[in-house]
Amino acid sequence: MPGVDWPLRHNTIMDNMINLDLLFWAAKNGGGKRLYDIAVDHAVTTMKNQFRPDYTSYHVVIYDTATGRKIKGMTHQGLNDSSMWARGQAWAIYGYTMVYRETRDPQFLDFAQKVTDVYLSRLPEDGIPYWDFDDPGIPQARPRCFRSRGCSICIVAAFYFNGRQA
Repeated sequence: MPGVDWPLRHNTIMDNMINLDLLFWAAKNGGGKRLYDIAVDHAVTTMKNQFRPDYTSYHVVIYDTATGRKIKGMTHQGLNDSSMWARGQAWAIYGYTMVYRETRDPQFLDFAQKVTDVYLSRLPEDGIPYWDFDDPGIPQARPRCFRSRGCSICIVAAFYFNGRQA
């Protein structure tokens, strides 16, 4: 990614939250507890570093590779570094719901609820998300894929919320 001085800095993208499904599967299918632990540790680290106080997510967090310290949160695909990019937020919803499914640790379900709540609270009346909820050009055309992606992710999450208001 532009502006990253490898090996001094490392990018972690929100997209990785949906990839944890593969680590959990591999852990159950011969890979062992180490892969399970990596997935859980990644989810916890992302929860601590990749979200703003209002539970909106950064697309990218840059870490110092020597210390593991967060350098900054930013975006490469959203409107700007402080905006809520719809696809990244949807990946967070799915990721934390899936981590809960695999661990049954309530901290992940509670967090999935919080990132879902902010997503749903920002949806327009027609329920179709904008590509970035902070785009000053709203309303504008929205890709059709957001309809199915956002809907399917919220359905999966609602299954685990067990009657709590999403």
